[in-house]
Amino acid sequence: MPTSRRNFVFFMGIGGATIASLTAAGFLYRAADRGSFSGFQEGNPFRSWQEWSRRQLSVHEAVALAGTLACSSLNSQPWWLRLKQDSVDLYFRRTSYPLFLDPFDRQALMGLGACIENMAVAAEGLGHPAKIALLPSQNNVDHIARLDLTPDIPNETARYTALVHRHTNRGPYDPERLPPADTLSALERLSPSGPASVILFSSASRKGQDFARATLEAAEAILAEPAMITEHFLWFRQTMDQIRATSNGISFLTSGLTDLQVRTAMALPDVSEHDFINFWLQQTRDVHLPKTPLFGLLCVEDNTNPAHLLEAGRLLQRLHLEATAQGLAMQALSHVNWMADREEARGQPAPTFRNRAAALAGDMGAMVLGLRLGYARRPARAAPRQSLPSVLVPHLGPRPSPRPE
Repeated sequence: MPTSRRNFVFFMGIGGATIASLTAAGFLYRAADRGSFSGFQEGNPFRSWQEWSRRQLSVHEAVALAGTLACSSLNSQPWWLRLKQDSVDLYFRRTSYPLFLDPFDRQALMGLGACIENMAVAAEGLGHPAKIALLPSQNNVDHIARLDLTPDIPNETARYTALVHRHTNRGPYDPERLPPADTLSALERLSPSGPASVILFSSASRKGQDFARATLEAAEAILAEPAMITEHFLWFRQTMDQIRATSNGISFLTSGLTDLQVRTAMALPDVSEHDFINFWLQQTRDVHLPKTPLFGLLCVEDNTNPAHLLEAGRLLQRLHLEATAQGLAMQALSHVNWMADREEARGQPAPTFRNRAAALAGDMGAMVLGLRLGYARRPARAAPRQSLPSVLVPHLGPRPSPRPE
C-alpha cells in the first residue's frame, strides 16, 4: 500500500532524533526484504563501471562499454551497439525512451550523442582514435553513428580519466561558491564552431533568476499532466530489487539523498505517483534551484535536425566529463523543454514554455536543455547500467577472430 506524502516527506527529512523509531522489528524486516541494507553500488547493475576500471576488454569492446556509461534522460539508455573488428555502430533503441516526455526524440538523440562522445574519448585514450560518421545509412534512420577505430598513440586526457567518475549529482551544491573564471572559460570553450553551444551564468544573475523561475513553473505545470506524471513514474525504481531487475531508470539511490535517507525511503511502503511527483517538485524547489551557484543552457541552431541534437549530446557529455575532471558536479534540468515539447506536440496555440525557452536562449538558437553546476556537498552515486552484452545486436557477416587469452 502506498505511503502517505506526509510520512514520505517526514522520512526524507530524517535526523538523528528519529533513528530510534526505525528499529522496530517490522521496519527492520521490511528494510531487509526490500534490499535497503544491501550495498548501493554492488551487483550486476554496477558491473559496467567496474569492468571499465579493470580494462580487461578488447579495444572495440572497451569503447562500446564506455558508450554505455554515458548520460541519458531518465537514465533510459536508448542505445544498441554492434561491434566489428575495427569499428562500433550505434543504433537508436526505440523501445527504451519516454514518449510523452520526449515526443520528438530530442532528449533521446542527445543521450545517443553523449554515448558517441564517451566512445570517442575512450577510443582516443586507448590509442585507437575514432573517425565518426553521423547518420551514415540513408536506408536506416535508426543507424545513428559509425566509429571507425585506427591504431595510434594512447592519449589519456583528463576527460578520459573522468569517464568512470562522471555521475549526475542531484544533491545540494554550495550556492556561494562559483568556479574560478578560468574554469568557466574552459567549460564554455568546449563548444567549437558548430550547431551546438553552451552558455553558463550565475544563479544570482537576472538570467539565472529567469531560468529558475521558468524551471519551477514547468515542474508545477507537469503536475497537471497525468500522462507525463505516469510516464515519469514508470522510470522510477523504488527498491534495490527493482534496480537489479531493470538496470535503468531513476531511483532514491541517485536522487542526491544521504545514505540514511535512501535506506529509509527504500524500506518504506511504495510511494504513489502523486507522492513521487511531489517529492520531485520539492527537490526542484528546495534543492536543485536554490542550492546551485551556476546554471547553463545547451542550445542548437535547429532542434528539428537530428545531427544538431547529436552534437548537443556530445557537447553535454564533454561538458560533464570536463566538469568532473575540474571537481565540479552537474545535473541536467529538463523541465522547461519537457513542457515546451508537450505544447508543441499538442499544437498549443499559446505555447507558454516554448516562448520561455526561446526567451532564455535569445540569439543562441533553440534551447534543448538546462543545466546546474557547482561544488557538491556530497558525492554522487553511480547509476545502474545495462550490461554490454545486453545492448549488443548481432554482427552482420563474419565475426572477428576471438581475442587471445
